[in-house]
Parts: sequence; structure tokens; C-alpha cells
Amino acid sequence: QGELNTDYGNRAFPVLLLQDLAVAPLLAALPFAASAGSGAEGFDLAQGWSDALKAGAVIAVLILAARFALNPLLRMVAGSGSREAFAATALFLVAAASLAVAWAGLPMGLGAFLAGALLAESLYRHQIETDIEPFRGLLLGLFFISIGMRLDLRAIAEAWLIVLGGAVGLVAIKAAFLYGLSRAFGARRHDALLTGAVLSQGGEFAFVVFSVGADALLFSQGEAGLLSAIVTVSMILTPFLMAAVRTMRPKKETDSAEGLDGPRGGEGHVIIAGFGRMGQIISQVISAADIAVTAIDKSPSHIRNAERFGFKVYYGDASRLDTLLTAGAAEARAIIFCMDDTSAVNHAVESLRARLPNAFILAVAHDRMHEIELRPLNPDVIVRETMESSLLIARKALEELDFSNALIEDFIEQFRKRDRERLLAQMDFGPEAAKDLMHAKFDRGAQP
Repeated sequence: QGELNTDYGNRAFPVLLLQDLAVAPLLAALPFAASAGSGAEGFDLAQGWSDALKAGAVIAVLILAARFALNPLLRMVAGSGSREAFAATALFLVAAASLAVAWAGLPMGLGAFLAGALLAESLYRHQIETDIEPFRGLLLGLFFISIGMRLDLRAIAEAWLIVLGGAVGLVAIKAAFLYGLSRAFGARRHDALLTGAVLSQGGEFAFVVFSVGADALLFSQGEAGLLSAIVTVSMILTPFLMAAVRTMRPKKETDSAEGLDGPRGGEGHVIIAGFGRMGQIISQVISAADIAVTAIDKSPSHIRNAERFGFKVYYGDASRLDTLLTAGAAEARAIIFCMDDTSAVNHAVESLRARLPNAFILAVAHDRMHEIELRPLNPDVIVRETMESSLLIARKALEELDFSNALIEDFIEQFRKRDRERLLAQMDFGPEAAKDLMHAKFDRGAQP
């Protein structure tokens, strides 16, 4: 809902992230807990340690492989220029990780989760997310369908009081605990209420934990079904709880998202599409101002060169609207387009302006004709690539020729005015319009 940068959003998001990360050790521990819980006679301590070491070794190998081989592999796939190859590679890596952890005696869901976390840390995460976006709804639907098919609706109907009471208890306990914790760390009352409300439900990974626990015979399928039903009802209750909390907002408390308009260090971000000569310089200046930068480029060689100098550039086709949205264009303070492909810049500016009318868009025009193409697309700022550097060289030359600084400034301003007039004329009447302005002498006025 666009509230990630509010006070309560900044508190809630790390908790949600920690909940997801906690799934990994929980899933890893379930088989061993089930073995230990089966009784002393059925549990071999030596075998337990052997299985634990085996599992730890597999996870360590996956992490190390991702650390040293994942980006080179994805760079090679990116070099093919095939979107389908990218999506297929991502799915293959998830399947391979799942099979590897299953061989180690751990749930396949843990492998899929681990693969997703490692892919999210790669330089190619935005493009991967964009390419699998068409399948996300389908896969998410299949996940919930598989959970629903495990539920015994008759047993749940017979124990509806337990399900309802469990859901209300879960929501109440989590909301109260997180409200108190938020207040203890200085949150305002309403922000603390929102934090407790948005985090009060059970997470979707609870379904995975219950399913794996039932498969490991830690508890019965019926118990897993009741627990899953409790989490489901808590998810249904949470939106109503959020709506109720919003109505309790005191008038004196302004929205915590307000006040973020000014450039404050570490808040907001800027997207730079294209990390060539201009993108690199722009990124350095903005980063030095303590503003987060998300740089995107579809050239593997640009990304590799950027890594050599400590820059983190994500692989992606920034001419595609879905890539820009995945990179956070809706929340970005500014989106800067400085790609080499003029048609890609035009398409990106046009599609982004249509989707996000209030976005602040800056576009680099390669030449005069490109600027003429860009103007009807309504970017907020257009800068011609060679304009300022050319004027700077002309200024230095005039200084060497003993022109005064005041006269040079006047010449530069006259040139800018003529250039704008000629540009507008060219937009209306064609490339050769007002070409006489190119040869007109400057008006020196009263100056010698």
C-alpha cells in the first residue's frame, strides 16, 4: 500500500524478514526433533550428529557455490540475451538446491527457500524477478491449493471453536506483544498499534512448517490441518483489524510518511538506468550525497567492470516497465535514464510516465534530434549528453582568448537562448528550421 517508508512500515518490515529467515532453521530442525521425539530406543545419537553434519555441509556448499559461482553463471546466461534462458536457469537452480537438501535429509522446501534467498542477493535479482513475474501468481496459487487439499474440512468444522479461538488468541497475543515492544522502542501509540496489527497474523511459511512437521510425524495430519486453519483465519482477521486501527488515528498525529520530501541521508533511493560513462559519474555524486542508488544495466561487461571498482549494478532491461517497477520505481525519488539505446530510453520514459504520472524522470539525450523525440514524452528534465561539456570547452577557449568572464557568461546565455529557440522551431517545422541562428553573431551590447 506504499507504506514501507512510514514509521510503522520501517518497524514491521524487518520483523517480517526475520520471520521468513527463521523458517530455515525451523525446517532444518524438524526432522531431528521428530527423530529425538520418537523415543530413546529409536534415536541414534551418533546417527543424529552424522545427519546434522551432512545437512550442514550441503547448506555450506550451496552458500559457497552461490558466493563464487552464481554471478558468473548468471552473467553467462545474460550474455545469451534470452529471457527464457534466465527464467529456466532460475527454476533449475531452485530445483537443484531442493534436491540437494532433500538428499541431506532436509525438507525440499528449505532448499527452495535457500535458493530464493541466494538468488535475491545476486546482481541479477531484478531481472530474475521480472522474468518469473508472470508465473508468480500461478505458483502462489498452486502453493495455497496444495495446502488447502491437505485440510480436513469436516474435522475443522467440528472443531470450529478451537480454530476461531486459536486465531483470535494468536492475533491478540502477537498484536499485544508487538505493540508493547514498539512502544518500548519509542514508537508513537498509533504507529505501535499499526505495527502490532499488520504483524498479528500467522505467516504463510507456517503452512510449510506444519506440512513438513506432519510428514516427519512430529504431529498428526489432523493437528497440522487445525493449525493451518488457525493461521488462515488469522490472515482473514488481519485486514479488518488494520481497518479498525486506522479509524483510531488521532488528529494530532500526522502521517509518519510526511517529512520525507527533503533529501535526508539514507532515505529514499534513485534509480539509474544505464551504467555507462554518464551513469557511473551520476552514481558517484548521488551516492556521495548519502542517497541510495539502484543501478541497472543489461550489459554483462558493464556489470563486471563496475564490480572491479566496488559498484553494485543489477542486471536488467531498464526499457521494460516491469523491470523498473521491480526495482522500486514507484517509491523512487528520481529515475534517471542514460542508456545508449535512444529508442530504449524513449520507450522507457513513455511507459513510465503513463504508469507513474508523478514520478520525477530525468533523461539523457544523445543529441539534438533525440531531445526533440524526448520532449513530447514529458520527462521532467532533459540533458543533452555533449551540451554542457561542449560549452565548458568553449568557455575555456574564450578565456584563453582574453574575453572577460562577464562577456563569456553573456555569450553562453545568448547561445542557450538561441539553442532553445531553434529546438522549438525544429519540433514544429523540421530539422532545418531556424538554421540561420547557427551562424548569427553574438550581441556584445556596450561591451568591447
